[in-house]
Amino acid sequence: MSVEFSGRVRDELPDEIRDRLALELDILFKKFENDRTTLSLFVPRLFSGHTPEYHLKTVLAVEAAYEDGYHRHIVKIGSRQKVSPDFDGWQECTKKQMVASRIFSPVRKFELPDDRVAVVYRDAFTLFGPDDHESSEAQPKLLEEAVRWAVMDDKPDPLSAERALAHVFTDLGLWFYRGATAAPADAWKFYHSHLVKTTNDVLALWRNTPDRRMLRRHAVWVLAAMDVPNADPFSKPARYLDPVDFVAWAMADQTGKRIPNTLVGRSHGDLHARNVLVGVRRGEVQYPAVFDYGDMSAKNVLAWDFAKLETELKVRLLPEILRDETACQYLVNRSRLRKGPKIQNAIGLVSENARRADRMAAFLAFEELLNDLTKSILEGEDAERIRPLPQPPTEVQKLNRLAAILLRVRREAAKWLGFEMPRRQSLWMNELYFALGVYGLINVRWDYTLVEQEAALVSAGVALARMTSIPPLLRDSIAAGANRENSYPSYRVPLAIAYQNWTEQKYEEGCKFVEGFVIEKDPTVSGTRIRVRQEHSHAIPLIGQSLLLELEDKELHAVEVSLERLREEARTFGDSETLGRIGRVYKDSGDRKAEAEERKKAETPTSTGRLHSMRLPSLQMYDKAYMVYSEAFEATDDEYVGINAATLALMTGRPDKATDLARKVAKICAERLEYEKTERYWLFATEGEAALILGGPAEDFYEEALAELSPGQWGKADSSYRQACRLWKLLGEDRVGPVLELFETSDARECLTPNFLGRNFPKADA
Repeated sequence: MSVEFSGRVRDELPDEIRDRLALELDILFKKFENDRTTLSLFVPRLFSGHTPEYHLKTVLAVEAAYEDGYHRHIVKIGSRQKVSPDFDGWQECTKKQMVASRIFSPVRKFELPDDRVAVVYRDAFTLFGPDDHESSEAQPKLLEEAVRWAVMDDKPDPLSAERALAHVFTDLGLWFYRGATAAPADAWKFYHSHLVKTTNDVLALWRNTPDRRMLRRHAVWVLAAMDVPNADPFSKPARYLDPVDFVAWAMADQTGKRIPNTLVGRSHGDLHARNVLVGVRRGEVQYPAVFDYGDMSAKNVLAWDFAKLETELKVRLLPEILRDETACQYLVNRSRLRKGPKIQNAIGLVSENARRADRMAAFLAFEELLNDLTKSILEGEDAERIRPLPQPPTEVQKLNRLAAILLRVRREAAKWLGFEMPRRQSLWMNELYFALGVYGLINVRWDYTLVEQEAALVSAGVALARMTSIPPLLRDSIAAGANRENSYPSYRVPLAIAYQNWTEQKYEEGCKFVEGFVIEKDPTVSGTRIRVRQEHSHAIPLIGQSLLLELEDKELHAVEVSLERLREEARTFGDSETLGRIGRVYKDSGDRKAEAEERKKAETPTSTGRLHSMRLPSLQMYDKAYMVYSEAFEATDDEYVGINAATLALMTGRPDKATDLARKVAKICAERLEYEKTERYWLFATEGEAALILGGPAEDFYEEALAELSPGQWGKADSSYRQACRLWKLLGEDRVGPVLELFETSDARECLTPNFLGRNFPKADA
């Protein structure tokens, strides 16, 4: 019989594969329709999925013409390993019983030469009605294509896309999901099978592939670098967790006890919007039909169907929407992560890192928006009803339509993983979010575009951070303290431990913890220079904190190179924390040199007493510190780096710049005091420092700052005290002395650095 391929299929398939398929289709339909003669076959469409492997499997729409009419089918042809599971999985999940579903069509298997197999989905294409091959607008579409239309221009009706999704999950729920049970060990085996396939270990690829390591590093940098190192996980929950860290930790326990309570049972296993056909008629998405049963099994994690469908839609459509600068900027602003202007390179173009930072901030904001909408699913009716969102969540209609369609997927998850199951109403969200976290990493094996990789990684990290189990897990892990023998669920745990050692001035203990774990001696150079271990190269806040600990124990040159390597990217990403650490390195070096100069001056009374009367070594270090702090403030408007820049400007002979910076910082602090209750110590202390620079009354600000401290927090005062000492050296006793006396007579006095820059006071009462 003749076999004809449409122009689109001929263009897509290599000649040798197309010729082989023609022979195999001829053999197949002689077996398939043995009671009547097939006159011809026409192949109008090729379904390539997300990862085409035509030499192993090919999925085709095939129209068979007979004397009395024609039939159309979905046919999958390929190796036994790739194609037989479609039939075997269907048989396993249906228990060889009749399934009266229009959406899930029975599948038949046929043997072909050379150990190849074909499976035929008999009705999946016919139900859409006739067409005239390639020209008819009535031809069935992939669900992804229909959803794209609904999102981008509101035609077809987005609510009809939601109804199509609900139809798919309703048939899955009625015919397959029922009977699923919570099985931790089986859930672990399912995830393990997807994370580790032959030599393609997903977690190893994320750790060892340079571009993926850099992607993780940039995600942490943009989304988490500004987080308080020891923030309370409940009152200030993490907005993003590195998903590689967390999934590796969860999978380290093969019992599955670190995985959320998870349903395992019969499911599709590979549900994405290119495995679903729909009709688009009268402005509506209609008649969904699901095919490709290759991953059907009775031991699947049910949440995988929801996670895969959501992620595959999201990582393709959201980047497309964000090509509109208005939509991107709206989400960037909503993220509150990118305060400053885009950073331009030497020829005036916006750098690729700055563009990536904007995209990641936008992805985070969208994920948080979707999470906020998800939290409104409180009972079965919230999951059931298909209706427009009561209030548009954003100012951008495309974002609203995409959010509503993705929310429908989550509502279906709430129904079939939660409200339809006994005693699971509060469990489904963690189950879904963990599945999203794992699935967001799987693409490391696939040919995702760079922007799709970013979107998938952010999706995974935000979902994991929103699991209700995360705050107590982080709190308990931090409370357990340092134990490098065990893995941590996040770099945030060793960061909090290292930060605590640093604030409590337990430098030796802190260095012992981070050495060999976060950092190590660089064998390529002589001396004490150190480098970051590869497994922690993504954890920018942990790296910075580790280097600060090392600075207390070693010379500047040991850490300077490592911190300077971070400087340009930190400026691009608006990371004032890392820039502040780099600035502090130079500032502390300037302090040490200034103290040495003070001792020399005492030995040689004729030397000058003014710090900026000549380019002393201390002044050169202060000058470098000023440059770092000022560029950090320019990029971020952060008051901490801003006040340091102001003080250093005064110390390095830039009084006009110091005044300008101090005024800007004072205004920022006054505005933040309205809502930043937990940061009031630093805000009041910063306003006090600005007042000293501007020549105004400063004592009241410092008094209010010290009143905010409680026992156990006195160590915070030392940083402010030392900064005031620097101004004391410059402005004199009359201006700054009263402020220093406030600290020296307060409960914080035992934590103050003695004899700093020559400022001496008795440490204990006489």
